[in-house]
Formats: sequence, C-alpha cells, structure tokens
Amino acid sequence: MQNKRHEFVNHYELLAKKSSFNNNYLGNCVFCTMKKSQILLVDDEILLSEKIKKILELEGYSVDLAHNGKQALALAKNKIYQLILCDISMPLMDGYEFYNAYKKLSFSIGSVIFISAKADFKEIRHAMSIGVDDYLVKPVIRTDLLKAVEIRLLKTNKVLEEIATKTKYFIDELALRDKCLQDIAHSQSHDIREPLATLMAVISIINTDNLDEKNKMLITHLKDLSNKLDSAVRNTVYNINNL
Repeated sequence: MQNKRHEFVNHYELLAKKSSFNNNYLGNCVFCTMKKSQILLVDDEILLSEKIKKILELEGYSVDLAHNGKQALALAKNKIYQLILCDISMPLMDGYEFYNAYKKLSFSIGSVIFISAKADFKEIRHAMSIGVDDYLVKPVIRTDLLKAVEIRLLKTNKVLEEIATKTKYFIDELALRDKCLQDIAHSQSHDIREPLATLMAVISIINTDNLDEKNKMLITHLKDLSNKLDSAVRNTVYNINNL
C-alpha cells in the first residue's frame, strides 16, 4: 500500500505540473471521486450483481458494474475506484487474474473485497495471503456487506486524504517556485534590456556616411548583435513565463 501511495502521488504530481499550478484542475481529477464513493462491482451473476448494486446505491454509493475481469480492468484503467467488490469464478478473466492485473496499475489505490461462493478456509486464506482486503461468502447478508464496505472505504478515504494533502503541498511549492522564477526573469530582463536599449539607440543615430568601410561594417555588426541579444532576452522571458 505504501508503494501505491507514492505511485499515486507521482501520478497527480505530473497532472499538477501540466495544469500550470491550477489547484482546481487537481480537484477535478481527484476530488470528483470523493463527493460520492466510487465502487466497482465485478460479478458474472447478473441478477445477484444487480441486487447488490441496488443495495449499495440506496446507501448513497456510486456503483459501476462489470460481468468479468476484463470488463472491470478496462473500467479501472480509466477511473479511480475507492473500493472493488469482485467475484472469483468468472469467464475470460477470474477474480485472481483481475486482482493481479489491477494491482499493477499505478493508481490502484482502492481496497478489494472478494465475494464468492467458495467458502472453504483454504480459499479464504489464499485470497487474504495475496493481499485481498476482505472476503465475503455468498449468499451475502446485507448488513455484513454494508459493514465491510464501510470499513474499507474509511481506510481508503484516509489514504486519499493523506495523498491529497501531500499533493496540494507539492502544488503550492511549485507555484511559489514558479513565481520566484518569473520575478527573477523579469528583474534580470530589465537589468539587461535597459542598457541594451541605450546602446541600440546610440548605434541607430550614428552617421555612417563619413566612416570608412571597416567602421561601417563594425557598426552594422554591432546593430546585428544588439538585435539578436534583445531577441534572445525576450525569448528567454517568454519561455520562463510559459514553463
């Protein structure tokens, strides 16, 4: 879980950089999932999965439904889920295959609960040994389901709050450094361009009619260098402002 926290933070640090230090951008990415807990339900038993989905939605949760591991993995690659409820025996990709694939995703921060008809102790112990957070045996009692969901969401949301705090601190630090860099760029630009402007003005009023060819070439060369230096300073300031 600790490694996943670092990967998750790194994922949103990248988004923060792309957002030009816009905190609202990060909020749209992360906190959209915090307004209503996002749950992914994975089960090939259509009637049962619809029943569980309805129970959870009546409690205020947002639930996406997949009927095999492949469908679930496709959803999990494009959305952050705080909790995943997953059957074991499914076509195309079973619960264990899905779990292993899901945990390889860089932002697989959600808890995973297996819901299965396999009730023997060895199966439960194996699931827990590979990192599954909880195991419910079918048929699932409503109160047991809701209690397990509540406990796991509390733990996941605590992790998300910790990540959000660290990421906001990171964004604030980037914003401060960005402002300092821009201030330095403007200050240095002024220090260079002020004497440069004076030099360019002096060169522009020099009468070259009475100068020999060598000195005319020198004045022309000075004009060219001054223009290039002025252009370089302007471009540097522009690039810093658009980092």
